[in-house]
Amino acid sequence: MVKSAQHEVLLILPTVNAFLREYRMGIIQFLMQAARDRSVNVRILTPTNDIINDALKNMALSYQEGERKKNFDLRSINMSSEETAVSTVTIVVVDKKESLVFEKKDDSKENFIEAVGLATYSNSKPTVMSYISIFESLWEQVQLYQQLKAHDKMQKEFINIASHEMKTPTQAIVGYSDLIQKHPEKREEMIQAISRNAVRLQRLTNDILDV
Repeated sequence: MVKSAQHEVLLILPTVNAFLREYRMGIIQFLMQAARDRSVNVRILTPTNDIINDALKNMALSYQEGERKKNFDLRSINMSSEETAVSTVTIVVVDKKESLVFEKKDDSKENFIEAVGLATYSNSKPTVMSYISIFESLWEQVQLYQQLKAHDKMQKEFINIASHEMKTPTQAIVGYSDLIQKHPEKREEMIQAISRNAVRLQRLTNDILDV
């Protein structure tokens, strides 16, 4: 199926071991070659780890990075052990025309034949379209999750920076306010310092509210 693909391959692998079995059989390499040599759009959904990331980097060494990103796209599904346990099927759809689905019988096995159970092939359009719908839904969910993670990281970084920036003029105002009572002879100088830091604090506050 992978060798016959002309336009698109969609692949869902439910576990890290499922990916590694496909990799050992050369399926992932075939997919990358199809993306590179025939401009087949390949999209893969799979849990990943350092071993998988290293394998992909090694395969991509002789690959033009821009082309790889254009035609070969892998999104990581970071599932919990409970979610992984119930994700029992591998799904592949080729050119929106045919699908192959096989169940995971024993994920601990390295050998593909020992690991998988029943398999179902179909070239029925309604069946194929239903698997495409499943794939696209998961693909969008992963994208949204990645965007939320990026947003959460940005938000935390912003809060840390803002709190640090606001502490500086605030501490200066508090410090000069204490000192002005102990050193009345420097009152004018300290009032000016308090005023400068108050203006700075006001500017920071307005910037933060704008953001």
